Amino acid sequence: MKSLKYPFLLSLFAFVNCIPAPQKGLALYKTKNVIILVIDGPRYTETWGDSTHKNIPHLAKDMVKEGVVFTNFYNNGPTYTNSGHTTLTTGYSQEIDNKGNEFPKYPSIFQYYLKKTGKDKSKTWIITTKDKLEILSNTKDSLWKDTYRPSTDCGKSGLGSDYREDSVTFKNVLASLAGACA
Repeated sequence: MKSLKYPFLLSLFAFVNCIPAPQKGLALYKTKNVIILVIDGPRYTETWGDSTHKNIPHLAKDMVKEGVVFTNFYNNGPTYTNSGHTTLTTGYSQEIDNKGNEFPKYPSIFQYYLKKTGKDKSKTWIITTKDKLEILSNTKDSLWKDTYRPSTDCGKSGLGSDYREDSVTFKNVLASLAGACA
């Protein structure tokens, strides 16, 4: 496998969702899969905020044509990993323990998706370099806790196992895409 060019990728974080075929009478969508990729580490000024895009040439010139880039996103709360990722996955800003010792207060987009579609959890993944982000698969909400949880592949082997190399996470994302969306 070719190694990644950009060493500033401190944490690769991907969500993989396979969207089911629409029900009869509903509009057909071209989108079959949703992938949310979060690159935790580089600052806006080092990426999209730099008009030369010197640190992200492939993203800015090539990949941008193949997807959607949403740069009008702002964090008005704590800027540490678990709080930011909890906001992304639940839609609620929440200060949360940054060591992986606390679940989000609210259910995630993954839990809503799995409940609504009835899909097996193998069709939805949270894949991260950081083990502590496995908390995103669950919630403290008593109506949702321990239900409709997506598959996870976080850190070396789950919560409390330590971080792993981004190259391993990247390889696992590709394997999950092949399996989940087949």
